[in-house]
Amino acid sequence: MLTRFCTDQNYLSKYHERMALLLFAINTVLFIVRDFSFSDVVWYLPCFFLVLSPQVTFVFAGWIFAAALGLYFDRFEQVHFLGALAGILITFPATALLHGASHGSLRPRRLNRPVGELMGLFQLYGFPDWKVLHVIHHAHSDDPDRDPHPPLAKTYWNFLNGMRDTAAAAFIKYYVKQFGATPDVARSVRRFSRSAKLDTLMKLGFWFLLLGPSYFSAFYLTSIVFKMVHYAWFNFATHRPREGVLNLNHGLYSLVNAVSFGLYYHKNHHRVPTVLDPRRVVNEATAQHVA
Repeated sequence: MLTRFCTDQNYLSKYHERMALLLFAINTVLFIVRDFSFSDVVWYLPCFFLVLSPQVTFVFAGWIFAAALGLYFDRFEQVHFLGALAGILITFPATALLHGASHGSLRPRRLNRPVGELMGLFQLYGFPDWKVLHVIHHAHSDDPDRDPHPPLAKTYWNFLNGMRDTAAAAFIKYYVKQFGATPDVARSVRRFSRSAKLDTLMKLGFWFLLLGPSYFSAFYLTSIVFKMVHYAWFNFATHRPREGVLNLNHGLYSLVNAVSFGLYYHKNHHRVPTVLDPRRVVNEATAQHVA
């Protein structure tokens, strides 16, 4: 995957175009089979476009808008509030599995690509994008100019609200360094941006048509919003300007670690990135890990 990215400047664009086409076909079948009306889709379209925004306040607005539609049409029942809780809880293992798959940590190894794609579909990422961006993070961890999410001296809110922008800026810098600052490369970047957004829109449509408006609003969008909040907190808490990369296992962190393969043992992870559960890294000096 990384080799193909490094040898084809349009690899990610082609990936997103193929995925968008595949999901469009699947969504068409779901629309027909599940007997949706066009009005259902039209009502929720503003929500889809708000969630696509790089600004977290717009994403929150999309979530609130979808919830308001559910209340307006009287679609929520008690079970949907349990769905919201499930959407929050599933974020932790889904994040850990996507993270582990990007490092090839799952065994047997043939699981890494399908699990990574499935978790990317759930969390609105293209798995190759996530992998490339994470490689950049490990290569330039805490570099204020190259890390996709450098700690800097920001408040959590500023860190959260700017995380998508800093990730995009780091990716473009890496991309230009890889392929050069030419008009053709600039066109490739624009193509990638358009295809990635279209793919994300198709992913949103897939979950909307699969789950229906109520579970889409209560379960799925709650998970997406919490995913953004948690990703930002995870990087904000484990990468500090003075302390560096940290392991965290006190209080609620211990519970999260229990359901996410030791996700917050992040210092250990940076020592041995290929271990799915960094709690297994036992020797700080030599970065040995338990088999």
